[in-house]
Amino acid sequence: MDKCPSCGSTRVYPSRHRSTRERFHQMFTEQRPYRCHECGWRAWATIEVHIPPQPEVDPQSLGRPHAERPLAPDEMDTLDLPGAERIGAPRDSPRPLSTEQLDPLDPKE
Repeated sequence: MDKCPSCGSTRVYPSRHRSTRERFHQMFTEQRPYRCHECGWRAWATIEVHIPPQPEVDPQSLGRPHAERPLAPDEMDTLDLPGAERIGAPRDSPRPLSTEQLDPLDPKE
């Protein structure tokens, strides 16, 4: 409900149920109580459901990988490498922290 039918205000909001009878009314119909905060009008109105438009999706594109080209076998191996090795640093390059410095930070212990 966009506007109050009594005063034309846009301050119309869903209202609480006053009784069990009203709760059952809503369960078995497609209506709910609304109230105007300007003039106090209260009545039952049809529930409006706003469903946003969905994007058009080609079902064939769902199975395709997002990469522009398939990965080569040597590139697949780099996916298993930790941090700096994955981005091209040589495996024997010095680490920012030594193993002794990392051990106190290890959450396993």
